[in-house]
This record gives sequence, C-alpha cells and structure tokens, in this order.
Amino acid sequence: MKSEERICYKSMNCDQDEELKDKPSGVFASRKRRPVDFSMTVDHSHGYYELFYLAAGRCRIFLNHTIYHLEPGDLILIEPQALHRTIYGLTRENERIAVGFAPEHMKQLETRWGKEWSGRLRGKPCISVEPGRRRYVEGMLEKILAEQNNRDVFSDVLICNYLSELLAFCGRYRLEHQFRTWQSRQLRRRRFRKRLLIFITIFGNL
Repeated sequence: MKSEERICYKSMNCDQDEELKDKPSGVFASRKRRPVDFSMTVDHSHGYYELFYLAAGRCRIFLNHTIYHLEPGDLILIEPQALHRTIYGLTRENERIAVGFAPEHMKQLETRWGKEWSGRLRGKPCISVEPGRRRYVEGMLEKILAEQNNRDVFSDVLICNYLSELLAFCGRYRLEHQFRTWQSRQLRRRRFRKRLLIFITIFGNL
C-alpha cells in the first residue's frame, strides 16, 4: 500500500507553496469564519488551484480584474498565479471553506476527461450551486476536512478521490447550466418569433 501511494503522489510538486508542504496528496483544506470588518489589504497569488466555497454570509472577490459578488452556495475556481483578493463587510456572519490543490491534479483529470471540461470552469469560474444540491458539495468539503484532521494511511487516497469527485461535480454542473441556458434562449427566440408573426399578421392586414 505504501509503495502504491508513493507512485500515486510522486508527481505532486508540493514544494511550490508553504500550504502544500508535508501534504503528500497535494491537497489541503481550511474552514474560516471571517468577521464583518475583515478585508485583504492587497492582492495575492499562489502556485496552486483554489476552490473557494462560501458557506454563509456574503463577500466580494476581485479576480483577474473582475469583481464577483458571492452569496451562500457559490463556488469559485482560482487558477495558479491569478491575482485575487477577498472583501467581506456585507453581513455579520461569514464562513468560507477553501481547498487548495497542486496543478498536477488538474493535469491528471484533463488527461482522463479532456481539457474541454476544465475550460468551461476557467471561462466562467463562479458557480452558484442550487439550494437542493449544496448539501452534496458541503458533504464533499466536510469529508476532505475530516480526512485532513484525522489522518491515517488511507487519508491521502481518499482526499484525492473526494477532490476528483468535487471537480467532476463542478464540470457536470457547468455543462448542465450551459444546456439550460441554451434551452432558455431557444424558448425566448420561439416566443419572439411567435409575437412577431402575430404583429405582422395583425398590422399587415390593415
């Protein structure tokens, strides 16, 4: 088992950031409650991906010259070396869960699933998870935190599996959302054509 784990995580370069040191899985997670007056004073970046999930409260994230207004249930993917900053101050109770992971994880998943799915997330990095599906996302995050805080010989494998499952959910959710958006646009176009036809029929006979 140990030899298999060394092979599995050999490619994970965890020396690029302090947070990933001593993390054979190349993954770390943290949960923090922020006071209403908390605000990062400067932009910062890091060499790993970050999945930022807002569990409670509201905040704004400045990411690559774009401001994202996050509410409970919102997930945002922050790419390596992307400048970003978080500002709270909108509500009293703010809680976020963040998962950082080495770029090698994304490369391995792109090898399995192709680059199209990750491109959807990079193009629109913020996902608003529907209330009925937030328990699933929060459950995955809780599992990563639990394995990190109560480690044994199986924890690194489980953490990687939970991360893959979470990223797979994000890719599928983005695809479903795009399909629903396409359906909505098609419906609006049909309604517009129908109203236009009625308009032409009525005023064309005058």
